[in-house]
Amino acid sequence: MSADEKARKVRERAHHLFLQRGQIAPGDALSDWFEAERQIELEDKDPRHFGPARLSPHHPHHRTLTDDSGQDLENPA
Repeated sequence: MSADEKARKVRERAHHLFLQRGQIAPGDALSDWFEAERQIELEDKDPRHFGPARLSPHHPHHRTLTDDSGQDLENPA
């Protein structure tokens, strides 16, 4: 991942953390940035992370993370 792409991902994640935290909860932009960097680094290092599930809208389990037997659809074994 290029430095520009990583910076973009961190910026987007930090903004998401800010929105998730809300303006009432304690925190600050620098803490959000450091947490976003930490999360992005972990995602890059963990080969088991495949990102969000991408099932066809016509798949019977669309919008679920497990099938009827409890198997993980996002990260199959």
